[in-house]
Amino acid sequence: PSRVARPGAILVPDSSLAMDRMAVVYLAHTALEVCLGLIKLRGRYQHESPGERSAKSAMYVRHHAASILSLAALSGLVQWRGLIHTETGEICNAVLAIFHLGAVCSFAHAWLCSRSFRAAKIIVPHAPFGVAFALALL
Repeated sequence: PSRVARPGAILVPDSSLAMDRMAVVYLAHTALEVCLGLIKLRGRYQHESPGERSAKSAMYVRHHAASILSLAALSGLVQWRGLIHTETGEICNAVLAIFHLGAVCSFAHAWLCSRSFRAAKIIVPHAPFGVAFALALL
């Protein structure tokens, strides 16, 4: 029999296993942000050696970790509660789009001013998430 999938659905042979595109984005976002947040709880970034930062500087990295983990909790809870395609999900999409696209702008500005890091850092990981969450608002 012919089946019509809702827009944005990922088609798989068994329609009971179909997961829509935003569910995949939410799952990937939650998993990645949890991993990155836990790494930053050490008080340093991946490319830094232990003890390279002052205690005050490490505090700011941990603050960054808490921010990232809170965004992971937001996307994880919205998905777990089945709220992706509700008004709550739309608010979450807006918050996450603003955060990730804001990060892209911040990195782009820093790169244009200094060129002291690879330009790919502007794109990965924030641009794909920013675009995905923004497009979900359309």
